[in-house]
Amino acid sequence: MEALPVDAPVAARLTFSLPEAIRLAWVSDGVRALREPMIRKVRRAWGEMEWRSVCQGVRRCALAQTSAEDVEDLTVAAKRSGLQAAVLRVEERGSRGAGSFLLHVAIGRKRDVREFKAAWIGHDQNGMGELLGYPACCRRFYERVFREERLTDPMWSIAMNSKTSRKEDGSVVLSGPLQLNMLLRAAGVRAVPHFPCSMECAGSLELANRLLEAGRSVGFADEMEWLEEMLSWPVEWTGLHGIAEIRTPILKICTRTDATAGKLTIQWPGKGYPPDGAHGAGFPFKRLSPG
Repeated sequence: MEALPVDAPVAARLTFSLPEAIRLAWVSDGVRALREPMIRKVRRAWGEMEWRSVCQGVRRCALAQTSAEDVEDLTVAAKRSGLQAAVLRVEERGSRGAGSFLLHVAIGRKRDVREFKAAWIGHDQNGMGELLGYPACCRRFYERVFREERLTDPMWSIAMNSKTSRKEDGSVVLSGPLQLNMLLRAAGVRAVPHFPCSMECAGSLELANRLLEAGRSVGFADEMEWLEEMLSWPVEWTGLHGIAEIRTPILKICTRTDATAGKLTIQWPGKGYPPDGAHGAGFPFKRLSPG
């Protein structure tokens, strides 16, 4: 399959869109036994630190997703911290009548939650983004990518919008702070809740660092260390025919992206390598030492 030029326009995408799905494949059962619980704990910690960051003044509101079974516990915990939790939307998952329910919940001070609900009802993405602490440049980026260009996955746009990216052998090679690495977000591994407009976004980096510090301060020091370690691993993202494959030294993630007839490739060289990572001949794997 021929690769698209690295400066291929977004308009070159195909017209269909695949349903949302995520599949993980591990390099070995042993690696899965070690790393899957770590990723699960990171996701759980992230869900809590997002709303606890409001208590610490990092931002005015947080947007949480929780099950119908857990929403009462979340509401009580928020109230004990002087915050209000308001259900914005109830989304059914699974077969009609037999599925589970996912609740979208706004958390913040009473006046801020009221303001957020008004923005939600009015589809005011910029207003919601401001309350959630997203930088203005990223709110404009969201407007362009999701509302004007109608994309479902902004990864290629982030790569092309990053001045430090370089074109190499048909791929876009990213560089920048690991806190802005969004390539593992499908697995729930990320340091910011929004899509940074680029790998140089100073506002997103500041928010990421404040969220990581908030996580450490509420008892998630191990999880924040694991999160930063995972974001430092080398990653290769490819997009073709609406399917994104994200390969790391320990697992491969398959999910949907915007459909293109040619292959798009993004590489993140990273700043570290997992000690239990596999070895191989090509990126993102480390080669075995001779002898």
